Amino acid sequence: MKKQHKMLAGGLAFTLLFAQGMYAADAKGKEHKKSKKPVVTDKNRDGIVDSWEVKYKLGLGKAVAKQDTDRDGLSNLVEYKLHLNPRSADTDHDGILDNDEDADRDGLTNELEIDLGQNPSVADSDHDGVKDGAEDADKNGVSDNADLQELQLEMKLASGSLELKYERERGRVKAEMEDETGQFGDLNVQSFVKDLALQSTMTTGQVLDRINQALGTSAAQELELKVKFSNGQKLKAEYGSDQENADENEGYSYNNQNYRYGHYED
Repeated sequence: MKKQHKMLAGGLAFTLLFAQGMYAADAKGKEHKKSKKPVVTDKNRDGIVDSWEVKYKLGLGKAVAKQDTDRDGLSNLVEYKLHLNPRSADTDHDGILDNDEDADRDGLTNELEIDLGQNPSVADSDHDGVKDGAEDADKNGVSDNADLQELQLEMKLASGSLELKYERERGRVKAEMEDETGQFGDLNVQSFVKDLALQSTMTTGQVLDRINQALGTSAAQELELKVKFSNGQKLKAEYGSDQENADENEGYSYNNQNYRYGHYED
């Protein structure tokens, strides 16, 4: 009887020991799994993980990061950082191109933040307590999120036509003028645009007022204007013989001329 009791006790001890060993092994296994980090591979060392490049069939070449596969103004690297689709110019299909979106909601478009050397995924890139959109990078007295980014103006006057183009891109300004009137030969487009001080809070009528007053023009036979601001807002105005029968709800009366106006898409 004692022998049987010893055997039972020994068996119970073995069972407990075995169970403890199993538990310890299982715990170690779980701990091992928790501490294990996923393997991230970036063979071409371009800042984009290979799995993402493979997913979107971008290849693994050295130039992949700099390329703009969907031609939306953002490089593949930027699209990767912002969790966008590099093969769709409008990832969320909301009618706004990815470059004109504002990922960090700081009042500046993704593309402009890249141009200004800021981080489009961080609202305060320099961590100075001021959102990027509220900064004034060019020191013109207008916050960056209300500043003018692009202006295209074509006017047909009695004396000829005038065409002005202004664009800020990648920290540089492109300014051009074609004057057939002979009236604006001394006009410096960059200074002209700066003096206009157009802001995104202005209405189409206010923009037209500023331009006509600055140029000294009051009655264009034809006019086409496109304006784009750094927060992505776009305005347009058109006037001409082909617009005379335009819907009154789309028009704007200025100096007894009926303009079509509104927003536009690229």
